[in-house]
Amino acid sequence: QNWIVEYGPAGFILGNGIQQFVDTPLFVSTTLNPSTSYDFYVKSVCSDELTSIWTPVVTCSTPCSAVQVPYVENMESYTGTAVGEAGVIPECWSYLSDASPARAPHISTYNAVSGVNGLVLTAKNASGFSADNYVALPWFSSNLNGLKISFMSRMDNAAQGALTLGYFTNVSDASSFVVLESVPSTTAAGAHEYSLYGRNIPDGARLAFRWYSASPAWDWRCVIDDVSVDFLPCPPVSNV
Repeated sequence: QNWIVEYGPAGFILGNGIQQFVDTPLFVSTTLNPSTSYDFYVKSVCSDELTSIWTPVVTCSTPCSAVQVPYVENMESYTGTAVGEAGVIPECWSYLSDASPARAPHISTYNAVSGVNGLVLTAKNASGFSADNYVALPWFSSNLNGLKISFMSRMDNAAQGALTLGYFTNVSDASSFVVLESVPSTTAAGAHEYSLYGRNIPDGARLAFRWYSASPAWDWRCVIDDVSVDFLPCPPVSNV
């Protein structure tokens, strides 16, 4: 059996896309751009004169390509939403949370550390929320062990919730998160900087934050802002 696949940028008009004839159920394209959404349609080819109707549209997004260092994200290029309203996360970031969309990590105007927006994480051990919330930074083209990360944070309550910096080897698997640092809790705007030198972070890993609270009664929030990843100016000497 043979098929025709037509595809193009999300929202394109069927008939104006790129058509490709395939003779296997596996379709591979090497011309797609990173961080882009595409629509796909497929129909069967039964003979030279007879084809099926097109399938309903299937929309897929390609992953981001590796991001260059230095990297800065201050959340200000996005429209921040209220704390209980679904929103977006920075481009090429990802999150892992069991919370509803309104309670999942997103860019918000709530309790911003600097400027208008910040990335808010809400933790609560109750239905509709998630006690564990993770946000992963983009995949960087440089070896993480030669970099440093700086950011600002602020918590609702310095005695409730815990923020940690770490990395994922698989952003879809919470068990692959490895803690690098426990971030001090503060209700004031706290500035933090950590060297990643000598951490033995594996290739392909992604830096990430974890915000956790086991409280079943209250939802506690942490805001992260002004995230910067840069090269270490002068790595320390090792193996002396």
